[in-house]
Amino acid sequence: MSKLRVGMVGLGKLGLPCLLAMERHGGHEVYGFDTSPSILEQIQGREVSFWEEGVNDYLKTSKIGTVDSAADLVENCDIIFIAVPTPHEKEFEGSTPTPASRKDFDYSFLESAALDISRGLRNFPERNPLIVVISTVLPGTMREKILPILLSERENLRFAYNPYFIAMGTTIADFLNPEFFLIGSLNLSDGEDLASFYSFIDARVMKMKIESAELTKVAYNTFIGFKIIFANAIAEIVDKRGGDADEVTSALSSANYRIMSGKYFSAGMGDGGGCHPRDQIAMSWLAKDCGLSYDIFEAIATARDLQTENQALMIVREALARKLPIVILGKAYKENSPLLIGSPAVLLTHYLSGMSINFTSVDPFIEEIGDVFGEPAVFFVATKHSEFSQLNLPQGSVLIDPWGFVKLENNINVEVLRPGRNDQRQN
Repeated sequence: MSKLRVGMVGLGKLGLPCLLAMERHGGHEVYGFDTSPSILEQIQGREVSFWEEGVNDYLKTSKIGTVDSAADLVENCDIIFIAVPTPHEKEFEGSTPTPASRKDFDYSFLESAALDISRGLRNFPERNPLIVVISTVLPGTMREKILPILLSERENLRFAYNPYFIAMGTTIADFLNPEFFLIGSLNLSDGEDLASFYSFIDARVMKMKIESAELTKVAYNTFIGFKIIFANAIAEIVDKRGGDADEVTSALSSANYRIMSGKYFSAGMGDGGGCHPRDQIAMSWLAKDCGLSYDIFEAIATARDLQTENQALMIVREALARKLPIVILGKAYKENSPLLIGSPAVLLTHYLSGMSINFTSVDPFIEEIGDVFGEPAVFFVATKHSEFSQLNLPQGSVLIDPWGFVKLENNINVEVLRPGRNDQRQN
């Protein structure tokens, strides 16, 4: 990519190191704005007081320019990054016990930055830089809080959400060596332009919906927390029952097919079989017997039940709304097999029966399924049998596909619901 003029709103421990890396390694001309006069003075003096590895070395040779407002960046820049804080109060930072209440992040700094940018868009109507937010947010924030501010001034807005996966102290190194770049864009071309901007870094680019990118960022961080909690639970068990936590976690870490991989990491039905559900319950008993500080295994087992019950409620809701019968496709827990032990498909029918709901449940690997596709119904694919990967359903039917893998041979007047995968009903 040719040399661009790049702006950064927020020149703290995230924004400044990344901007300086864009200048040195990408060859771009860089400008920045921060609401703190002292930060701007330090940058102009080419030495900041906060510690961040390599920043002052980069700053000494930088030609970074500072501006008086975020709006000024619109006039000067081709692309503008927003890296302002989205903080919590101190009681939510983890240095004190978790409070009883729960809160979203504080988006006031982000909204203020968007307002400043929008003034620049209004003052310089001939300019249309690509606006990129990298601050951490919860899903829906861009669409609900930030985009309305920017779109009010520019209908053909160029916009992307692009959070970074960095750790304070090693921001420059983490920025230059990412596992991937995550881009959620307003338009396809915005994502392509931003991906092209990062051509000076050798990394995969994952382009997706804005909300998906927002969720991926916080899911990534909380997944790390879950891994640590799981390892510490193993350590607590070892203290009571013997063994060595490092031996256990080392063995688990080497399991790069089922555990340390994408295997089993897709939404659908819960896990099943002769081991998984019962092991969760047994481990929950062990947690109580050992007096663990927290029983994460109980949470896993309970979540499996409640998620399956939620799927049953979805089926009933759709059936009652249309006065249609219910057909559950699949009983086995394992695709292309007749194996029933621990099957979440069977658990699903337990919940339906408990609601006194009439339904038909069939599985081609267990029985002759007859003509279950003869009349309109709410069809729920409970087992990922290859036989269900293509279906020809009667008009007026509803297909609920929790796996997101079914293709309809004729989907005229058939509603398709793919929970977690579709923004709206598909016809």
